[in-house]
Amino acid sequence: MKPLNLELQKRKDEVATGNDLTPNHTKDNSTLSNCITNIDSNDAESQRSRLLEHIQRFGSVTTIEARRDLDVLAPAPRMYELRHWYGYQIDTVLVYQQTDCGKAHRIAKYVYRGNGSTNDLFGGAA
Repeated sequence: MKPLNLELQKRKDEVATGNDLTPNHTKDNSTLSNCITNIDSNDAESQRSRLLEHIQRFGSVTTIEARRDLDVLAPAPRMYELRHWYGYQIDTVLVYQQTDCGKAHRIAKYVYRGNGSTNDLFGGAA
């Protein structure tokens, strides 16, 4: 796995050249086609469940996507719980992404690697 600082520099270079790999989202073009409408609860368990379902389905989620699409305003504590309480392997990579207002921010992107697996990001043994 690449050291985090190399990944950050790569992402920063991509943003600087206009080749950001993170899609630009608008309210009409989000990962989940706008906000989830079937949110029954905002307790921590429900938030963890929404985050886990999303990253298992799509492979990753950013802080902006979690807040906007999943109604999880503080995804970092929920990711901590998924990692340390439930054993899911989730990496954090810092990326640049634009908000709906068009401002670029350096934010967390949470990348799903499985549950209790010892595989690296490329499927090999760690």
